[in-house]
Amino acid sequence: MKSFYKSLATLILFFVGFLLFSSFELK
Repeated sequence: MKSFYKSLATLILFFVGFLLFSSFELK
């Protein structure tokens, strides 16, 4: 179960990083 949360956190961090990157690219 701990590995599930670890992979979930990795996915969320990747998604947030992608959103930040796209927002900087649009400006």
